[in-house]
Amino acid sequence: MKKKHKIIYWVATVWLALGMVSTGLVQLIRLEEEVDKMTQLGYPLYFLTLLGVWEILGVIAVLIPKFPLLKEWAYAGFFFAMSGLSSRT
Repeated sequence: MKKKHKIIYWVATVWLALGMVSTGLVQLIRLEEEVDKMTQLGYPLYFLTLLGVWEILGVIAVLIPKFPLLKEWAYAGFFFAMSGLSSRT
């Protein structure tokens, strides 16, 4: 991989990781807005904890330089989490 492509990859990866860590932390501390949205949707509140932990573990998987299959699953999880969460707004 060329140096330019590596830089673009890591900038995009770190940007995604920061977004997912911040979302995961918000879910773990059960911010009032998140609790209200989950309640409105009819989901149990323990889903916030599960989603928060999974998002942080996904970030760790994406940032580890090896394990391509694990990264693939983490990216798939991010896709499903983000596409499902967009319906909450």
